[in-house]
Amino acid sequence: MKERKKVSMKQIAEQLSVSLGTVSLVLNGRGDEMRISAETQKLILDTAKKLGYPLRKQMAGKKIIAIFLSVYEKVMIPANPIMIGAEKEIQDEGLAYDLVLCPFTYDRLSEKYAYLSSEFCSGAVIFALSDKDMEDLEKQELDIPVVVYNWASDKFASVYVDNYGAGMQAARVFSEKGITSAGVVSSLNPNKSSAMRKLGYLDGCRKFGIKVAEEQKIDCFMSVGGGSEAAEQLLAQPELPEALFTTNDAIALGIMRKLQEKKVAVPEQISILSYGGNEWNEWVTPSLTTLRLPIEEMSSACVQLLNTMLTTGEWIPISRIFQLELEYRESCTKTEK
Repeated sequence: MKERKKVSMKQIAEQLSVSLGTVSLVLNGRGDEMRISAETQKLILDTAKKLGYPLRKQMAGKKIIAIFLSVYEKVMIPANPIMIGAEKEIQDEGLAYDLVLCPFTYDRLSEKYAYLSSEFCSGAVIFALSDKDMEDLEKQELDIPVVVYNWASDKFASVYVDNYGAGMQAARVFSEKGITSAGVVSSLNPNKSSAMRKLGYLDGCRKFGIKVAEEQKIDCFMSVGGGSEAAEQLLAQPELPEALFTTNDAIALGIMRKLQEKKVAVPEQISILSYGGNEWNEWVTPSLTTLRLPIEEMSSACVQLLNTMLTTGEWIPISRIFQLELEYRESCTKTEK
């Protein structure tokens, strides 16, 4: 027997010349709440039934927001502040959503496309996408609204920071300290956000007259172990740079552990500035100076944007941009003026 082709909300919307958001609201049982005319609701429901769309299953479902979070080299970005931020928005605004955490393997979001569907959730927020993940995602025609984290997208709503500006800011910090030579350690398999941080940093170093030797531009796995291996490469060189910028906190921790093991004093012999905002940054020794990504606040904003799209039925690539916060600690002290 020939398998029947699955019907999507997009097909229903196109056939009736209505918005995808309107179809979603009706099929999620929110037509009356959103004051969609009875005539339009009946037309959508009749068309869905005629095309074989699974009405009963969809309308009986809970209002679920799926939080997709990638795992890279067995390292997952901190889920705690993400879930706290999302839950805070739900509680503060009295929203009727349940949260479900959906881990996926970095570069392989496509394996989870079955869950990026109205049969599983009402909408989704996706964290830590690779370039490949994003490129593939933008080719999909989804029947739920999606918000992407730390990506600027023409197709999806997004919440992000100025990653190029973050790298430039790191170079400015070193310049204000009077540093003349510095290095950078970044992820071996970066996404666009990480690549932009590195580019901004290198452009900033050129602008401020800070020398970055080629051998002190190191790529490593985005993990503590990767940072340790990067430190070994630095230590094998005739001379250490005066300062080091890392594009990830886990890398910075691995570097500091190895330097401590080799009796290299931080920040006396080398200052270290990282990008991230892990909870443990203030508890390691020495504590880690960071350009902090406001993860909780950004996660909350992701849910806010998603709720706006679910409420209005307008799935447009709206966005919010956040500022990074420079948190000075022991690894790179603030310059006294």
